[in-house]
Amino acid sequence: MLHRDCIFYKYSGTPNWRDVQSNSNDNYCSFSCDSYEEEILHASISWLDPIKVREKIITTERKAINFLVFKENKVICLFGGSESQIAYTISKLFTFFSVLLEKIDIFGIYKKKVLKSNSFNGLTITSIDMAKQQSGFDNNTYINISVNDIKEKNLEKYINSPEILSLILLYKEKQLYFSLDVFSVVSFFDTDEVAFIFEVCRRIVVDIV
Repeated sequence: MLHRDCIFYKYSGTPNWRDVQSNSNDNYCSFSCDSYEEEILHASISWLDPIKVREKIITTERKAINFLVFKENKVICLFGGSESQIAYTISKLFTFFSVLLEKIDIFGIYKKKVLKSNSFNGLTITSIDMAKQQSGFDNNTYINISVNDIKEKNLEKYINSPEILSLILLYKEKQLYFSLDVFSVVSFFDTDEVAFIFEVCRRIVVDIV
């Protein structure tokens, strides 16, 4: 199962993604890697996670993190279900490979792009999520504002506001919407096709390197 949230990292070093799988697999943690497209690999790390009740292990659950490796651009895109899963995956990558990872500030990059133009390289900003104060009658923590409802001269004020939470973008070729939050986490819908998600990720890599 592919998680719908992903984070992009620039990596340094020259890891041999093919060789590690021959000596890294065991009963607890395993690594696999296959070609997705030329110069793009689809890899995964899976492991057994113990489930405890009152400090006793009652069962184990196998978890997995998928990621794309854009070898030409030296970028990794990790699909994770939680911060702890991504942190574990990164720790295993450090174990398997002589590699350093640096998180890419995609939000900062795209913020500059949308301030220049609402549409760029096949992507269009459609709306913005802004934080709002909760009240006793409304439990929503944010409000979604369509870009069409924002005057062009006011867009910069919204984009640079400390209240901004995320940008909602449309990949026009596949009519696929995704969000990009201030922590540079890219999120897709559960109903989105995996092939389309990978295509958007490839599109993002072009913009950020």
